[in-house]
Amino acid sequence: MKSNNFNKGIIDIKNIKTTALEKENILKHIMSTPILSPYEKRGVFSVFTITQRHLVYAIAAVVLFLSSGRYFIYAAENSLPGDALYPAKINIVEPLSGLLKTTPVEKARFEITKATKRLNEAEALMVQNKLNDVTKNDLEKKFKESSDAFNANISQISASSTTSNELKLEFDAKINAHTRILEIVEGQASDSDKKEIHDFQQNILQTRKEDSDSKNQRDTINNDNKISTQNTKESFNEKASVVKNIINDVHKSIEKTKGDSDKLHQAIINDSSTTLTQAEQTLNKATEHKDGGNLPEAFSALQKSSSAAQEAKTSIEDGLKIKTEKPSNDNGNNQENNSQDKAKIDDKRSSVDNKSDNNDSVDKSESKKSEEVKVEVKIENKNDR
Repeated sequence: MKSNNFNKGIIDIKNIKTTALEKENILKHIMSTPILSPYEKRGVFSVFTITQRHLVYAIAAVVLFLSSGRYFIYAAENSLPGDALYPAKINIVEPLSGLLKTTPVEKARFEITKATKRLNEAEALMVQNKLNDVTKNDLEKKFKESSDAFNANISQISASSTTSNELKLEFDAKINAHTRILEIVEGQASDSDKKEIHDFQQNILQTRKEDSDSKNQRDTINNDNKISTQNTKESFNEKASVVKNIINDVHKSIEKTKGDSDKLHQAIINDSSTTLTQAEQTLNKATEHKDGGNLPEAFSALQKSSSAAQEAKTSIEDGLKIKTEKPSNDNGNNQENNSQDKAKIDDKRSSVDNKSDNNDSVDKSESKKSEEVKVEVKIENKNDR
């Protein structure tokens, strides 16, 4: 009996969970606590107090992370600058994920992911009209940090490595895709926001241009393709198969979204479809060069096809994530619905009032008739007397 009670108690303890509001409040307290300067002179007791305080914060952060589990990670990953969980996304979730990356290739891919997230966040804030100068500058700074870290990891990989070149082109493909997304967002933005969006786009492009010259990257790849003479046909077929799979996946994604998109998303879909067509046409040319025995041209065309396919994939995956709901429109619709409902209520009230008036008039007429009958009866009785 005691064993059963003990087991039940263990289960009850495991089922104790904090609510979403409690988690958010705990995180706000942790993030809002100022970090004291390490250069400030302090006594022995002061240092002990600071160490003890940091330990409490660390324990609170770990408890929050463990108790929240997947909810915490998911909520933080989907947060934007200005949200309560965004500091956790930048200072906890992403650094912890980075610790799991051990090789230069893994670290380089992780920096591509982080840089792309900063662009996703900027685009989402632009559509919601929430991107101010402070946030814009901060996102540009974080993007450059990821770009610099990417280059640092790439430098540790052999310059003639196929993986190194593929990573460079993957990064450039994602930047090109987001550049076009920003152009679409700019085209649909108000006149007052167009310049801010355009400046952000140009700053991102300039950052990548300073960090790495795309033309030199492609020239290096072409030289590597000319130098490579071993298993070239087999290698071509493998890479061409990967590109075909990407193209097919993007086609499926586009088919799923047909007839269920707003103006912004439809523009992104149309742009992705155009890029996808270019990828297919270039892949066909690459295959023709291979069949004709011109392997250097075949690999060059295949690389361009791969870049275009990855651009289309990024545009669909990231572009369709942008939320386009605007509170002002919803409020307008609510006000319109409220006015319609109010009109209906007024009509019903008017109808009820009319019925009430009719009933009152009927009651008055019946009462009048009753009084007339009483008078007649009295007159008859008087005559009888």
